Amino acid sequence: MAKTIHTDKAPKAIGPYVQGKIVGNLLFASGQVPLSPETGEIVGETIQEQTEQVLKNIGAILAEAGTDFDHVVKTTCFERYERLCSF
Repeated sequence: MAKTIHTDKAPKAIGPYVQGKIVGNLLFASGQVPLSPETGEIVGETIQEQTEQVLKNIGAILAEAGTDFDHVVKTTCFERYERLCSF
């Protein structure tokens, strides 16, 4: 059985998405963008500031699910501008 995760400390999911689903002992979280959960506005102008907000949002979802970054197994990051990637 799957359990849906929702917290007001991360931006609301848009459309048919949810912030996260727990299936068995795994949490599957939807993609995050640098939105403020309070205002719905993009936070920061630099990639560093926006990344910090994304990680805060992910941390809030993890906390709501009863876990933290120490238990993250896999992540995927999509970057819009190749010039910002160092790999």
